[in-house]
Amino acid sequence: PMAAKYGMLNAKYYSFFKASEYCISKLPRNPYHEEVIGEKKQKYSYLKDGDFVKTEGATLRVLHTPGHTDDHMALHLIEENAIFSGDCILGEGTAVFEDLYDYMKSLEKLLSMKTDLIYPGHGPVVKEAQVKIQEYISHRNAREKQILNTLQENTGKSLTTEELVKIVYKDTPEHLHKAAEINLTHHLKKLEKEGKVLYENSPNLRWKSSL
Repeated sequence: PMAAKYGMLNAKYYSFFKASEYCISKLPRNPYHEEVIGEKKQKYSYLKDGDFVKTEGATLRVLHTPGHTDDHMALHLIEENAIFSGDCILGEGTAVFEDLYDYMKSLEKLLSMKTDLIYPGHGPVVKEAQVKIQEYISHRNAREKQILNTLQENTGKSLTTEELVKIVYKDTPEHLHKAAEINLTHHLKKLEKEGKVLYENSPNLRWKSSL
């Protein structure tokens, strides 16, 4: 089964031989720009969401799952109703991302597929796929609720990310606050896209609730 071939697939790049030509396929960047490989400037073959890739014993459907990167993809292994999740979902711990808004949409997309297994890019195989994906979603939603509650409790007042970290991550050791601030900023940018928070730049970047 595919579990034995698990390490051979990468959810960002899919490589195969076609005749005598070596071909590397991936999703395009957003916004689109032409990419080349190495000094020979070989071009990628671009895939799109919903494409099928067939190989011996396996049918893979391409799933655009941005968030970790704008061109990240997962692969749905039809024969096992499993997902090669790349860096979107890990076997242990939580994933990092560039855009939380897109990342949460990707998690919801994967959850809706009701798959049985996840072969992650890092860590052990996940046998309870639905439970794992929901854990990821619930973790981010809980943190988001904390941030919104903090801003609403300070109605009429705007807070810097540093001030927010000290409240939201009060139980986290202070030497980890800089890393926490990065995550918190991702949450604020997502909430701003959704119209739930506002920011002002004078005299420095400060945030407040718009609800």
